[in-house]
Parts: sequence; structure tokens; C-alpha cells
Amino acid sequence: FSCTVHRPVYYAKACSGGLCHPDTGSQSAPWKQTVSLPLGVTNFDAAEMEGCLHVYVPGGNTAGCGTSLSNTAYHAVADPATGALSSWSATAPLPRPLQNHVVLGSAMHIYTLGGDNGAGTLFKNVFFSQMQTDHSLGAWVDDPRYYLPSGVASSAGAFANGTLYLLGGYSGGAASGNVYYSRLASGTPPTAA
Repeated sequence: FSCTVHRPVYYAKACSGGLCHPDTGSQSAPWKQTVSLPLGVTNFDAAEMEGCLHVYVPGGNTAGCGTSLSNTAYHAVADPATGALSSWSATAPLPRPLQNHVVLGSAMHIYTLGGDNGAGTLFKNVFFSQMQTDHSLGAWVDDPRYYLPSGVASSAGAFANGTLYLLGGYSGGAASGNVYYSRLASGTPPTAA
């Protein structure tokens, strides 16, 4: 077991019957490396701004076997022809450092749901940021009206048909089977619970 935090980013293209290498079309070795993250990070999530080829990576743990949480958010653009990413650039930082959070993208916003501080505190915050005209992120909003019912980390998430979903995770000292959802009001922040 190694405590080294890695930076590489890999990608593959979807093709009939599975994944294909972006250049060769081979299904036997479909992954190709693209531009690495600016720093090594674990316990993080990433999302694409729905339909616009922009990938965002906010927060995470940069220490490997320790705890050094980040509130930095990075942004890269995917080439529509190849899928390769441009160089990463820093964008608006999260309101607080966090890890084990879910990141989801809608047409104009990026959302982070839950997460933890690496010392046992679980967050119920839902932060969101609007994409600016230059595709960077604006200041993150932390509005208690949109908080999850309880703190949760290491969950899975999905965005479908204008609805944010948070599935399972770790909450209240145990694994959770809860599924929470919130419908977006006109493609903006989630509707208050």
C-alpha cells in the first residue's frame, strides 16, 4: 500500500459494446492519459457542466495517508473531437475545505453535496456555483434552505431530468441506504425542502 497521491487523468470514448481507445478504437486497452491535475488529490469528485464539455473538480484530500483538505476548485475543457482535456485552471474556491463529497453539474451550475472534514464531522451543506461567461465558476453559495436532512459523506450522486440525487453514504456512524432528491427550479439552485 502506498500513500502517494497521484495526479494523472485518464479518459476513454464510449463505443458500441463498451469503451474504445480515443485514438485507435481498440477495446482491449481503451484508456489514454490526458492533462494531469495540478496536484495529487484523493477522496474527491468531479462533474461536467451538463452538455458544455467543461469539467470541474472542487475540494478533496491532497495528503494521501494524512488529512490535508483543499477548498480549491479546478476547471478544464474537453476537446469535442478527441475528449482530451485542456490544461487545468483554478476557479472560485469552495466555502470550506472538504472531502468525500458528491459533485454534480446542471446546465449552468455545479453543486457539492455533503462531505466531511477528515476528522469525523459530516456536512449537510449543498454548495452551488454558477458558471460565468468565461466558464470559470462564480462565488459558491451556502444557503441553509438547501441543506440535506443530515450530514453524509462518501455517497453517490446523479443528475437526471432536472433533479439532483444523493444515494447512500456514511451518516450517523453507519452506512446509509437513504436516497435524497431535490428538483431544480428552472435549472437553478435546488428547491428548498
